[in-house]
Amino acid sequence: DKNLSRTRLEGAQDAPKPTPKAECPSDLDCRYIPAAYAPVDPKQPDAGYGNYDTGNRPGDGNKIRYIVIHDTETSYQSTIASFQNPAHGAASHYVVRSSDGQVTQMVPTKDIPWHAGNWDANMHAIGIEHEGWAAEGGTWYTERMYKASADLVRYLANKYDIPLDRAHILGHDDVSADKPSKAGSEHYDPGPYWDWAHYMKLLQSPLDSDKADDDAQAVTIFPNFAKNRPEVSQCSDKGCENLPAQPANFVYLRTEPRDDAPLITSPVIHKDGSPGTTRIEDWSDKAVAGRQYAVAGRSGDWLAIWYEGKKAWLRDPDGNNTSAADDAKLVTPRRDGIPTFGMAIPNPSEYPKGVDPNKLQPLPYTIPANQRYVAGDAVQAMDYHAVYDGTNDPNNHKLVRGSEKYVPISFNHRWVYVKQSDLQPVS
Repeated sequence: DKNLSRTRLEGAQDAPKPTPKAECPSDLDCRYIPAAYAPVDPKQPDAGYGNYDTGNRPGDGNKIRYIVIHDTETSYQSTIASFQNPAHGAASHYVVRSSDGQVTQMVPTKDIPWHAGNWDANMHAIGIEHEGWAAEGGTWYTERMYKASADLVRYLANKYDIPLDRAHILGHDDVSADKPSKAGSEHYDPGPYWDWAHYMKLLQSPLDSDKADDDAQAVTIFPNFAKNRPEVSQCSDKGCENLPAQPANFVYLRTEPRDDAPLITSPVIHKDGSPGTTRIEDWSDKAVAGRQYAVAGRSGDWLAIWYEGKKAWLRDPDGNNTSAADDAKLVTPRRDGIPTFGMAIPNPSEYPKGVDPNKLQPLPYTIPANQRYVAGDAVQAMDYHAVYDGTNDPNNHKLVRGSEKYVPISFNHRWVYVKQSDLQPVS
């Protein structure tokens, strides 16, 4: 998650630091164990460092906008041990135990651990790991874990003025790649078995519950978690097998309004153009609970949404899998083929002398004219240039602001950025 190529550690040495106090609700079982912030090899300080960057959010002007929900894909203790190793190259702010909801904070919220696979998301988010394996989510995602996590998120959202909705309370699977070379390799945790509807209720911000409106211009994906048990498969070197049927948070998307139509695809997942699959990591054809999308059409029991530049059809008899999203803000391109981005960062010319620009590269998706997408709030271009604290670099921590404004849009399984100047609102 961190570009180490621009890091210079000239004789950096770690100084002992007092252990911070855990930032948690007072009634939560919460402790602090520090993640590693140190050179990977003290004898070769130029080799890089882990597992986060220091900062002063939000006091330095770098607003915390999101909370990202992860799963660990290993045990609670192994996760904590990994984050204490600077060679691991990743950490999150918090880890939550499955059995009893114990919370371990590992990085102060003012700092920026490398957890989301996207530098822009890391800059503006708090990351929370949950012990478990996505393919076994129903086993690991216990009620005590959900409640402890929700208590923590409510506390953090109140502290940092983060809206409690699915545009700001994200799964790792909602976060796009920050560069085109990484598109298609993004994570899919917490996976199909995380109960978003229940979790949002625990956050005291339930998903839309109104009945479907045939005239709605946008919908919230909202299947009945207990009854929704789609086929999901998992593959290994030994072949593929279906996972045990269990409640799931998503609906499949098809190319046409019929059950035997191919699942939609994405060129970053299926480079040969083949259809989407039921594989658990295949996010090209899944729309997840709480996400909002613009309506693209209706046909009998089927509803089409605009999804990655095309119409994607989902079964929605009597509105059983969606609800009207009357509060959604819709935007449409000003021209055909507008670019999308994984970061909202300044132009190279806007970086000060002595700071290497972070190059903005468009993602491998463009948006055709006349389509509509649900939009979040516009943000100002910003980048946080950081290197290890022990360097003599005068710009080792620098917040760089740009003039461009970007708008996040609900584009496919993930959110992407579009320049505000390329969009116009839909009345």
